[in-house]
Amino acid sequence: GYPGKFAPGDVLKLVGAMYGTKQAPREWNLAVHKLMTSLGYGQAQSDSCVYVKVVGKTRIVVVLYVDDGLILCSDKELIASELDAINKVYKLKRLGRVSTFLSIQAVHTEKGIFIHQKKYVVSICERFLTSGGPLRSTAATPMESSSTKDASSPLYEDVAQYQSAVGALQYAAQLTRPDIAAAVRALAQAVAAPTLEDWIAAKRLFRYLSQTADFGIMFAFDASMEIVAYSDASWADDQENRRSVGAFAMLLAGGAVSWRSKQQSLIATSTT
Repeated sequence: GYPGKFAPGDVLKLVGAMYGTKQAPREWNLAVHKLMTSLGYGQAQSDSCVYVKVVGKTRIVVVLYVDDGLILCSDKELIASELDAINKVYKLKRLGRVSTFLSIQAVHTEKGIFIHQKKYVVSICERFLTSGGPLRSTAATPMESSSTKDASSPLYEDVAQYQSAVGALQYAAQLTRPDIAAAVRALAQAVAAPTLEDWIAAKRLFRYLSQTADFGIMFAFDASMEIVAYSDASWADDQENRRSVGAFAMLLAGGAVSWRSKQQSLIATSTT
C-alpha cells in the first residue's frame, strides 16, 4: 500500500503503471513500441506483436507477447547486438535456441523444425476426460463423418464446462493442430446452448487428442519456400440451416502456416 500519510477522502494520483492496474498493459505496450521503433524496427501491419528490421541485406524479426519474445535472424552476431541494445533498457533473460514459446514446443532436427503442443494437449485431456484409470475407448478421427444431429438430445447442464473445453481446444487448433480445426468449429457453434450430444462430441475429440498428443507441424529445410494453398468446401451439409462449410490451408516449407474452417454465411442453392 501507499506508505505516506493521507486523510480520509483524499485522492492519490498514480504516476506510474503497476501490475494489476487497468492501464498497465497499454502502458507496457506503448513503452515497448517506443523502444522498438527507436531501434529502427517497423511494426508489421498484419500483426502488431511482430517487429521487422533490415540491416544491409539481412532481415531480423522480433516477436513479442507481453514479456516473452522470439528473435529470428540468419546472423548470430546481429542477434547478439540487437539483444544487447534491448538489454540496456530492459534486463533480458536469454534462453538460447527456442524450445518452448507460449506452450508451443520446438524440436530442432537435421531435417527441419518440428513444432507441437504435447504438454498442453496432455494437460487439457487430463482435465476434461474422466480420470481414474485408462481410457475405455479411443477415437481414430476428430469427429463423426455424419453431420446429422439428434434434435431430441437434452441440453448439457454444465454450460461453463463445455465453453471452457471448447476454448482449450481452440487454442490448440489455432496454433499447431489444423487436423482438429473442423471439429472445433462444429463444437464452437453450440457454446451458447450445448446439448448432451455436443458434449459427447467434445469428449470424442479429447479421446482423439489423447492418442495423438505428439502430432504437430514439420517445417523441412529442403522443402519449397513457395506458399502452397489448398481450399475446399462442402455443400449444404448442415441439416439445420443448409449452409456449407469452407476451409483452406496454406503451406510453407512443407508445413501449414495458416488454416481455417468456417461455415459460410450464405446458403448455396446450386453447385454451379
